[in-house]
Amino acid sequence: MKQYDQAISHLESFSSDDDIMGAMAKGGIGDAFSQLNQPEDALDYYEKAIAHSNNEFTAPRFLYKAGVLAIEMGQKD
Repeated sequence: MKQYDQAISHLESFSSDDDIMGAMAKGGIGDAFSQLNQPEDALDYYEKAIAHSNNEFTAPRFLYKAGVLAIEMGQKD
């Protein structure tokens, strides 16, 4: 539907006690910022998703996305 601003708004107000759901919400915000061509904000939310929960499902997903985006931005460190 390409309503990325609305997605960000909804996901920012989302809260859950579940580690995976919380990380997915933060990563979803990162995805929306990425679609809006705001890579700095996207990377920030991917890092928040990684920090939210270091589980085997979400951590690798968002580590990968953060890594690819950082390389594209020239932030190889």
